[in-house]
Amino acid sequence: MPELGKLSVAMIGFGRIAKRHITAIQALSDRLELVAICDPCLADAATPTPEGAARHEHVDDLLAARSYDLVCITSPSGMHREHVLAALDAGAHVLAEKPLAMTLEDARVLRAHAARAKRALFVCYQMRSYPTLRLLRRAVQEGHLGNVHAVDVRVFWTRPQDYYDAAPWRGTESLDGGVLLNQTNHYLDLLGWILGAPVAISGREATLARDIEASDSAAFVLEWPECLGTFMASMLTYPRNLEASMTILGERGTIRLGGPACDKIEVWELAADFTTPAEREDASARTRQMRDSGHLTLYRDLLDTLDNATGQLPAVAGPPLIGAAIVDAARAASRTRQRVLLADLIPADCLEQADE
Repeated sequence: MPELGKLSVAMIGFGRIAKRHITAIQALSDRLELVAICDPCLADAATPTPEGAARHEHVDDLLAARSYDLVCITSPSGMHREHVLAALDAGAHVLAEKPLAMTLEDARVLRAHAARAKRALFVCYQMRSYPTLRLLRRAVQEGHLGNVHAVDVRVFWTRPQDYYDAAPWRGTESLDGGVLLNQTNHYLDLLGWILGAPVAISGREATLARDIEASDSAAFVLEWPECLGTFMASMLTYPRNLEASMTILGERGTIRLGGPACDKIEVWELAADFTTPAEREDASARTRQMRDSGHLTLYRDLLDTLDNATGQLPAVAGPPLIGAAIVDAARAASRTRQRVLLADLIPADCLEQADE
């Protein structure tokens, strides 16, 4: 399948995450060219705007100026829905930062709209490419752990008050969404990617210490048919980020990933192992290297997908929705103080496990 050639790229939103996109695009300059950026606060941006890229303050102006092959959405989470729809309607493929949308229903709308427009819609879940997490998923999916009995996810980070005060959208319900939609969204996606959709969720999210609308902490119990899971997150760790870990207990093995972002294999005990110590250490080392360059892998995968799908769109798989389903169910459980059955709340097509 021939390559599509060099793609023109526009970026909507120019906050702190934009730097990682720019670095990745520049590293793939033989395939990608950032030709325009849009943000109402470009004059105050901490990241320098790339030389040669047109600057726009309004999305309508950006999309009216010319056509683009790919539009990257890095605006505040609550704006993703309108910006993704506008980019798809303008004929572009779209790469959106996580979360794709603030609710599962909006995420379903965007996936369906992309299919109708015959455009590809990608979401920035770059942690799926981390070698440590890919090894863990392989251990689960191939049955090396046997039946999985328990999973524990902990995300203990710090987001002080001045972090929220630095941008007016942070900490708001409408644009930020709190600890589940913003800071820990990757880890909820990973739970669905590794274990599939849970049957039920109970627990709560809360605002315990920060002066914000949205939550700064959360604690949930997740249930699979033969497995119990716990998910605990807090942005109140003092004085720095402590850990982002995932522990899985199976009948024939125990695995724990730790470090700041599941980037270190801390425990790996399997009755019949399919890895060597050297392979596990290499996975940890490569994951640590990828923590600041994961978006480069995303863009490479995006280009491979588009190259292989030429003339076949919308055959490209839509964005994964299990993580969005988990968030919706968790927030419903928190609001009602009731155990929520996902099958009662979530359409079946959102609970299907994707291969990748």
